[in-house]
Amino acid sequence: MRVRPRLWLQGAYSLLGSMSTALRTANLLPAQQPYNGNPWLYNGTEGYATAANLPATTTDWILLELRDATYPDLVIARKAALLLNDGWVTDANAPSAQGVDFAVPTADWYYLAVRHRNHLAVMSSQALWLGTTTATTYDFGSANTQAFGAMQAPIGSNRFALYAGDADANGLINYADYNAYAVQFGSSNGYFSADWSLNKSVNSSDYTLYRPNIGRIGLPWLRE
Repeated sequence: MRVRPRLWLQGAYSLLGSMSTALRTANLLPAQQPYNGNPWLYNGTEGYATAANLPATTTDWILLELRDATYPDLVIARKAALLLNDGWVTDANAPSAQGVDFAVPTADWYYLAVRHRNHLAVMSSQALWLGTTTATTYDFGSANTQAFGAMQAPIGSNRFALYAGDADANGLINYADYNAYAVQFGSSNGYFSADWSLNKSVNSSDYTLYRPNIGRIGLPWLRE
């Protein structure tokens, strides 16, 4: 089954209508998917020989989940994928393909959840039909109501994005995320959890993103 999501990250988005590729340009993105640790504990093997092999338009890695249409706390399948700077998500194993393939046994209805390492996770506002022949396209950013609970940030031009500020990816933006920012402040040329702008540095611009989002809480099914 193939799903073709489109989404935006608040921190990486620019008024030019695309997202930063600073991490990819500097070869700072991990060559292997980065969701094998806490809180995700995903053991997928998606990856490349070196960071330089990732597509030049890659903004970051994300983690997709298909969830049961009746019990959305039940994860049916997971897969790490690449988020490109135009918002489209592509399969790490086939970056030229349109969408991401999931090895689920039968065509069925699923909620689609999207996790990112330092933005609040979201889930589709409705269950999606995943068939066996064509990709199912879903654009989170086209309206706030595309996310369950309308939990996205307005970023202009009638677009909406995942909220920046969740440095520990636990579904809460609070003091713990500020603590990560304080520890990492001044760091540069790295892949940092408090680099909410995804520009390879942790500085005051990241605090500017974090501050208005303090107190934001993700969906209960997506909190760790």
